[in-house]
Parts: sequence; structure tokens; C-alpha cells
Amino acid sequence: QGNEDAELVALGERVIASLVDVVRRGAAGDASVAGIALSPIMKTLCTEARAKAFADKGGLKALMNATVLSVTSSEAFEMRQTIAVGLAAVYDQLKNQYQEDFKAEVKAFLGPLLRSSAKADNVRAANAISTFLQSSADLTEFFVTINGVVGKLAELAESDDVDEQVAAAEAFANAAADKSAKSAIMGEAYESVMELFFSDNDAVKVRATAALCKLAAGAGAIPEKTRAQLVACVRAFLQRVVREEQEGKADGSSSGSSSSSGGEGGRECEDPALGRWTVEALTYLSTDGDIKEELAGDADAIRGLVTLACRLHAGRGMRYGLVSIFQNLSNSFEKPDIEPEMHQLRKAAGAAVQQEHPKDAPEFVEGRVRALVAQGAVRALTMLAQTESEAVRESVSRVFLAMAAERAHRGVLVQQGAAKTLIALANGGNTKGKWVAAQALAKVAITTDPSIAFSGQKAAEAVKPLVRLLQADHGLQVFEGLLALTNMASLNDDLRLRMLKEGVVKELEDLQLNEDYRIQRAAFEAMCNLMTTEEVFMRFVETPAARQDGDGDGDDDGDSTSGGGGDGGTRGKSFEKLKLWVLMSGSDDFETQRAASGGLAILSSDAGVCRRIAAEKAGFEILFENMVSGQAELQLRAAHTLNNMVSADKAVAELFVGANGMEVVSGLKAQDALGAKDARLKPQIVGLVDELLTQLVKYELIAPANPGAAPGAK
Repeated sequence: QGNEDAELVALGERVIASLVDVVRRGAAGDASVAGIALSPIMKTLCTEARAKAFADKGGLKALMNATVLSVTSSEAFEMRQTIAVGLAAVYDQLKNQYQEDFKAEVKAFLGPLLRSSAKADNVRAANAISTFLQSSADLTEFFVTINGVVGKLAELAESDDVDEQVAAAEAFANAAADKSAKSAIMGEAYESVMELFFSDNDAVKVRATAALCKLAAGAGAIPEKTRAQLVACVRAFLQRVVREEQEGKADGSSSGSSSSSGGEGGRECEDPALGRWTVEALTYLSTDGDIKEELAGDADAIRGLVTLACRLHAGRGMRYGLVSIFQNLSNSFEKPDIEPEMHQLRKAAGAAVQQEHPKDAPEFVEGRVRALVAQGAVRALTMLAQTESEAVRESVSRVFLAMAAERAHRGVLVQQGAAKTLIALANGGNTKGKWVAAQALAKVAITTDPSIAFSGQKAAEAVKPLVRLLQADHGLQVFEGLLALTNMASLNDDLRLRMLKEGVVKELEDLQLNEDYRIQRAAFEAMCNLMTTEEVFMRFVETPAARQDGDGDGDDDGDSTSGGGGDGGTRGKSFEKLKLWVLMSGSDDFETQRAASGGLAILSSDAGVCRRIAAEKAGFEILFENMVSGQAELQLRAAHTLNNMVSADKAVAELFVGANGMEVVSGLKAQDALGAKDARLKPQIVGLVDELLTQLVKYELIAPANPGAAPGAK
């Protein structure tokens, strides 16, 4: 630990020296060099002792001095964001006197800049304020109380100098999200912000737009007319992004250019942050239902968001802002679970109850999601997911889930790479995000050919999150996870074995006893598709003696006879598992009945299983009921099972005859009723019945049939 701290201090000293040199020379282009070293340092300052050591070496002072960097280069812009994070990381770890001492230093640092009338000092002051306002919440509140800060920004806003206007507009935009700062701006500088908004300079206008959108977040905070102007402005910026993208493709230039504005020369084309502020403005606007509808109806605006998301230079702030907009449009943010009764009680008590906007009703949301898919938002989300931010990854997962809710979208999700992204999201990130991504993945896997949606190794990688989904608290997630695994289990043996490796059998056995009949049904269907694997098959047929060198899980702890049979004396857990499948073959739910009957048909290839079924009191009764059900699928499965049972040995065949099986079979043959509801299956059913009768003749349990007559018992 000592060596680690010593290395950290040494690295911190080099970073501090680099920051000091950057500020001394005013070389904003060198800021990225210090930023690269600063980012990992900030992650390690997670204790008070380390933060104090950094501060004692002059680290806080170096960060403070670096806040004045110009905003007109992309390197400096990113650097100042890193500085803000660094300030928050160090300051929040410090206590009491250290914080008070730093605040005193900040006042002393800003005082001369605020009092100066020189342009350079004014811009430096605004840049410093803007950076500090992005750091610690405590520092933001402190800044608002510093005498002259808001007034100085208002003064710069009214200047004729564009640099001063840009600096002031950015400071207002960073401050407006804070409650205390919002009050100060509304009281002292609202008119100044409005003047910046009506500027002809895009760099000024877009920052002022972001500031006003944050101020508008409070109901009734600004006039409705101004709100409409903000929406129009943001849409115009996004439409411009699309035009520039199209023009860039036409002349062969890169779409990843840092230019975001379409002005003819000047600062507009050089501002690296126009897209970022447009996104930040819309993040606040897009919480309103009316604005969501207006935006979703503007194809160019949506394409503008997609273009910004796909540009390589989209930074940290833009990623979160963009995915927040997509989340707002799709209403896919996490919603609190409030019982209707509690909602009514709160309403009756006069407590504040949040009402859903009329245009956030399902039919409106579905239309907006369709617009997002149609304009390429899937591709944008796959790009936004390429981040370490768990918050962004969770939000991307939620939007994907909203898209996957409509079956028609799932093919588009696969075509545009969302399946691969969802696998990565479901296997990494925070807990909520992984659940959501796994459910979206399940929806895709339910209705899409697994060999297409999850080609190559992707199918195997999708198994783990889908199996984990079976442990979810929400029944719908469990149900969809089961359906997805059922579909994937039909693909190949390798995939089925991967499911077994991930522990799917234990989950399925538990869910076969679930109270929800849909979950129970899906669990039987999934297990039926796994029956062809030796491991699952042998769970029903092996005795403890035969399994002592196997998995050793003690499933079969009762007495048994060799070969799992004799008179069906095995009474261990494996027998109980088989008994469950026999009983569920007579379920009132057709799909469950079909799955359980299919499993029995597969298992009946083992003679021991056949003896156990015959020994079960309801065994023949359920099979006979399925034979006369008129459902061809059930008849086929019952005929297959009965044929195997009769072929297993003569003792079982005698039980079949003694249970009046000949009456069931002969009656159906005579009435030509086999497979009546599905002509395609009828030949198979008839063939199985004929095989069964032939075997009974061989056992001399029935007389050979005369031509044109049904065989009869002796």
C-alpha cells in the first residue's frame, strides 16, 4: 500500500507540473496531454488521505488555475470537463478546514478577474466559473453566493465581443441546472440570457438555448412562446447536422468532422461543442409529451441525433444526453411501482401525484418508437453502448427493450447489430441494466431464427444471461427467458450442452412447479427440447447404482431395481420427476399437455421408463385419454409412447391389454378417427398403431387380424 501511494504521489506531482505548464504557456492544445494523465489519477483519489496529499502538493490550486482554459478548441473543452471531474473527486473527499481553505483560495483567485475590465480576464473568469459549476454540488452553491458572479456574467452577455458572449452563455448553461443558481439567473440575468439566445452567432445561441431549456424545466418557469422558440431552434440545429452530413458525403469528406455548424466561415464552423449543447438542450426539452411528439414527427431531427451519436468525437456528456433523449422519446426510463390503491390514497390525502402526460399513452409511445427505428436509432444505440458508463449502458438497454417490444422491430435490431450489443450489455454493467438487456435479448430470441440472430459464437454467449433471466422477480421476464431458451434449444447439441453447463436444468425443474400456468408450460417446453441430450435424458432413467460415477447430486435416493424397471419399484427423485411428466401429460392446458407428452414420448425409448409409466396409476389412463382426444399432436405422442411401452417387454404389453387398451385402439381404427384434425399426422399415427398391434400379435396376446377386420384379444 505504501509503495502504491508513493507512486500515486509521484504521478500526481507530474500531472500538477503538466497543468501548471499548460496554464503558464497558454497552450490549450497541450491540455489533452495533461488530461490523459489526469483521468486515471482522479479515479484513485478515493480516500481522504490521498485527496489531502494531492491538495498539499498544490493539486487543487493547479486544477483551479487550469479552469481558465479557452473553450474554442476541442482539446481544451474535453480537458476542462476532466478538470471539473477532478475538482469534484478531490474536493468531495476533503473535510472541513481543507474545503474552507480552498473556497478562500477560489475567492482570491476570482476576485481580480471579476473586477477587471480587460477582455482576456473577463473570458478567463467566465471559463473558470463554467468549469467550477460542472464540479461538486457544494462548489456550485458556493459560487452562486460569491458577490458579483452572476452580475459579471450578465455584463459579459451584453458585451459586443463574441468571445465574451460565448463564455457567458456557457457559464449560464452550466449553472442553470442547479436550483439555487437557477433562482439567481431568473432574478438577475434572465433578460441577458434571452439576448444571447437571439444572437446571430451559433456558438452563442446554442449555449443560451441550453441555458433556457434548463431554466424551462420548472413548470411555468418561462413563457410558452419562448419554449416553442427553443424547440424550433433545437430542431433547426439538428436538421443542419443532417444537411452537413449529406454534403460531406457528396464531396467525400469525413462525417466525423468536428465542425457542427453550417455558417459561412467564422467561429460557427470552429466550435467543437455545438452538437453537445444541442443535445443537452434537448435532454431537458424532451421530457414534455407534446415536444416528444413534435420531435418524433421530424425525421431530420431524429436523423440529426443519430448522426451525432455515430460521430467518433461524441464525448462523455453527449453519450449520456443522447441516450437520455432516446429514453425520453420511448418512455423507457425506470418507473416507480406504485399500487393503484396507494395512488388513490395519496390523491385523497392531497399529496402531489405525478400524472402521465396524455401523449405518453401507449399508442403515442409506440408511434415514437417506430419513428426511432425507422430513422436509424438502432445503429446509434449500438455506438452509444460502447462505453464504460454503467448508467449509459443501462439506458441503452431500456431503449432496446422498448424497441424489441414490437415484433416487427426485432429483425431490424438483428440486422443493425443490436443482438451482439445486447449480449455485451446483458453480460456486463449494473444489475438493473443486465436484467433489462437480457429481457430485450429474450424478446429477439423468441421470434427470430437463432441461427440468424446469433450466428457463430454469439449464440453461446447469449445463453448465460438468458438462463440468469429465469431468476428474475418479474414473471414476464421469466416467461420470456423460457420462451427464448426453448427456441434456442432447438438449434443444435452444442447450444443445448452450453445451457446445461449454465445450470438451466435446475431452474427449469423449479419453474415446472410455478403457480403461473404460462411459466409452467414454458418450462416444460424448454425441458422437452433438452430431452435429446444424454445428461437430461439420464436424469429420468438412471438408478443410483448406475449414477454413482456421474454427477453425484443425489437426485435418486430411493430404492430401485436394476435397469430402472422391473415393476416400477424405483421411488427416488428421478421417479418423481417422471411421474410429474406423466401427470402433466393430462394437463388442462393444451400446450403444457403437448410438451409433457412429447417429453414422455422421447423418454419411452428406455425400457425402464416404460415400466415406470405402466406402474403409475394414471399412466395408461392419461395416455388413452390423449389417444381419443381428437388432437392429432397428442394422439401422435401417445401412440409413440404406447408403441414403445408395448415393445419394451411382454409384461408391460399385458398391462396394456388388461387396461382395456385394445378397446381404445380398435375403436379408433374402426372409426377411422386417428389424426382427424391434422391429416398430415394421420399416416404416422396409423403406422404406430399398426406396429403396436403387430407386437401384441407376436406376444400372442391378441389374434391375428382377418383381412378387413380389426385384431382382437385372445
